[in-house]
Amino acid sequence: MTTFIETTDERQQSPDEQRPYWLTKAWLEPRFVVVTLAAILLSIVAERAGVPEIMIALLGVVAYIAGGTFGLLGALHSLRERRIDVDMLMIFAALGAAVVGAWHEGALLLFLFSLSNVLQDYAIGRSRQAIRGLLKLYPKEAKVKRGESVQVIKLEAIRV
Repeated sequence: MTTFIETTDERQQSPDEQRPYWLTKAWLEPRFVVVTLAAILLSIVAERAGVPEIMIALLGVVAYIAGGTFGLLGALHSLRERRIDVDMLMIFAALGAAVVGAWHEGALLLFLFSLSNVLQDYAIGRSRQAIRGLLKLYPKEAKVKRGESVQVIKLEAIRV
């Protein structure tokens, strides 16, 4: 019987597993989403309050860096593999918005895109936990009725 479950012994560690947890994408990306949103909101308030343009521009840079870091990393990875993906398209769209003077919209795009990635990672993590829980319920033996007797047999030994 072949199983398709990958164990930690059988797979190589990813780069995220080799560094401290606080430096992983799982820890950093949700915090970057919050920073992006805070920078966008602060820049809007600063514009209305008449704060100097340099401060508003700095908040825009912070929003772009925090919101676009993981998208840029994904886009660079795609470029190395010679393929175009949604990360690259989002980065180009945000940069295009900044070039035409609509950097708030570009920052908002990066915020929404990175938020959707965080929510997707969360949902996938929950699904994996649920599957692990189900696999723990997987029996190792079964009762098989052969003729008048009932035998306990390991699942691998059962044949149709």
